[in-house]
Amino acid sequence: MGARERDRGRGPKRSPANDKKEPASGAGDSPSVSTNEDSDFEDNSRRNAKKRAAKRPPRAAPVAKRRKKRSRIVPSGHSKNESVLLTSDLFDAVKAAKSDMQDSGDYPLTASGPSWKKFQGSFCEFVKTLVYQCQYSLLYDGFPMDDLISLLIGLSDSQVRAFRHTSTLAAMKLMTSLVRVALQLSLHKDNNQRQYEAERNKGPEQRALERLESLLEKRKEFQENQEEIEGMMNAIFRGVFVHRYRDILPEIRAICIEEIGCWMQSYSTSFLNDSYLKYIGWTLHDKHKDVRLKCLKALEGLYSNRELSTRMELFTNRFKDRMVSMAMDRECEVAVEAIRLLTLVLKIFYPECEAKAVGGRERRRSPQAQRTFIYLLLAFFMESEHHNHAAYLVDSLWDCAGSYLKDWESLTSLLLQKDQNLGDTQERMLIEILVSSARQAAEGHPPVGRIAGKKGLTAKERKLQAYDKMKLAEHLIPLLPQLLAKFSADAENVAPLLQLLSYFDLGIYCTQRLEKHLELLLQQLQEVVVKHVEPEVLEAAAQGLYLLCKPEFTFFSRVDFARSQLVDLLTDRFQQELDDLMQSSFLDEDEVYSLTATLKRLSAFYNAHDLTRWEISEPCCRLLQKAVDTGEVPHQAGDRLDTQRQEMTLRTYVLEATLPRQPQSWGVQ
Repeated sequence: MGARERDRGRGPKRSPANDKKEPASGAGDSPSVSTNEDSDFEDNSRRNAKKRAAKRPPRAAPVAKRRKKRSRIVPSGHSKNESVLLTSDLFDAVKAAKSDMQDSGDYPLTASGPSWKKFQGSFCEFVKTLVYQCQYSLLYDGFPMDDLISLLIGLSDSQVRAFRHTSTLAAMKLMTSLVRVALQLSLHKDNNQRQYEAERNKGPEQRALERLESLLEKRKEFQENQEEIEGMMNAIFRGVFVHRYRDILPEIRAICIEEIGCWMQSYSTSFLNDSYLKYIGWTLHDKHKDVRLKCLKALEGLYSNRELSTRMELFTNRFKDRMVSMAMDRECEVAVEAIRLLTLVLKIFYPECEAKAVGGRERRRSPQAQRTFIYLLLAFFMESEHHNHAAYLVDSLWDCAGSYLKDWESLTSLLLQKDQNLGDTQERMLIEILVSSARQAAEGHPPVGRIAGKKGLTAKERKLQAYDKMKLAEHLIPLLPQLLAKFSADAENVAPLLQLLSYFDLGIYCTQRLEKHLELLLQQLQEVVVKHVEPEVLEAAAQGLYLLCKPEFTFFSRVDFARSQLVDLLTDRFQQELDDLMQSSFLDEDEVYSLTATLKRLSAFYNAHDLTRWEISEPCCRLLQKAVDTGEVPHQAGDRLDTQRQEMTLRTYVLEATLPRQPQSWGVQ
């Protein structure tokens, strides 16, 4: 395509003056609209109709069997003067609507409230139904569609936002409906051609000349109708799309890109070529995220169809750099869609990757390939600067790279081996990815904020989920004590590792005789509780111990004994520290800190376990009573501020450990 034709295809540029005059918020009319715009609009609309009528090829004279076509200019039953009067009334209505738009910035497509909530869907359905009802008669009449298309082309070029937005939506939906009609006509033509060939190939005795003539006449009618439809589609595309796909409003640009994607999928023989694909490629650079998102989703629909994707090699080579760069888009939603699109492209143009995936879940890749994937994933995670969203990263890659993410052996070996040279940040991120993949495999639903594609799992998916959960437990149960021992000093690593117990099938401790690993786990749990005071670590430890303390497990007595030892240790320490504090004449900072830390630990276990038999309420009440009776506890003058802060913290945790509270989601044992 030459430079002149390319410039013409992209549409005229809007002048900077017009762009500045239109409000960014889209509220109301532009103050710079000329008073002669209505007369210009009327002249342009009529001129467009005459040009399109002149470009149509002349029709052959109708035969007696076919219906008589109505006039292209004046509808049947109306005189020329009546037609002019109707057109004049229409333009008067447009003028009145323009005045209303100047007074109010709202219009149906943007208005809020329950009465307008479903307007856009109903409006689009109306356009679709209109074409559907007219596809066998009025659609080819010449008058209704010519005037409607001319009206929409004129309104879509208006400086009034409401006119431009509404008419563009109507024109694009009209085009989509016409594309469906054109596709049906194409199928009817092919079917008619097969019937004609079959009848003509019969012998002279079986051949029916009347049927041949009927089929031939029908084919001519299909051809004429298709030319009529293609003329309408060409007028809408050149009159609306090529100007509005680069409109100043992102809502209008998004409408155009979404619909052209539908045309390419529905009627690929006419629309899936570089002359139309270039508009999507250019719009990949759009400044607004919704427009970029529409481009990516349109391309996903094309690349997901194997037959259509084979015709997009030139487009892929031209715009692949942009598609790759969009994986690092500043908008997370756009980046996720870009990764999905690149995955589809990878499967199409690098079929050896798909061949490896077909080998099944049990087919192992080389350890080097697994580690390369993990290192690349860590690098991407660090560069994305969203370090608290591992669950969303795993969910985005689960469909295309689930086998890599479920390779828990490679993940844990990188964490446990000393020669991997991973930094603290990389280790923390790797632990987050490990825990997120375990959660995704065990629960099977996306994280909070993500909408699942379907409501429930199929029987096959439930079976796969149970299998993954069992494999997860078999691999991680022996390694979890080692992981806790290595990372026990870092609260940010210990808390997520303890959450892994929520995703295990804990019955494996019994069925596969893993009691020795249970003993090691209980020892590590006790060390973690004694070592840390962070609420998230203590709550994860209390919840993990609760999950193990279920009476249906054969090892319940062993876990219950370990829990009793741990709580005995904490309560004895609390009693000793309380006695020392009660006998002291002033608050020592170290004593207050130690007592507060012990109360934090008891408070976390009180949340998940029944601690009634340890009777910790009575000493807590004594501590509170002393504070109430004495008013202000004596303190050293130099440590006044810090001591008061410790005193308030101490009172808070005493109350938490004393007052009854609602059990958490994991219950009370």
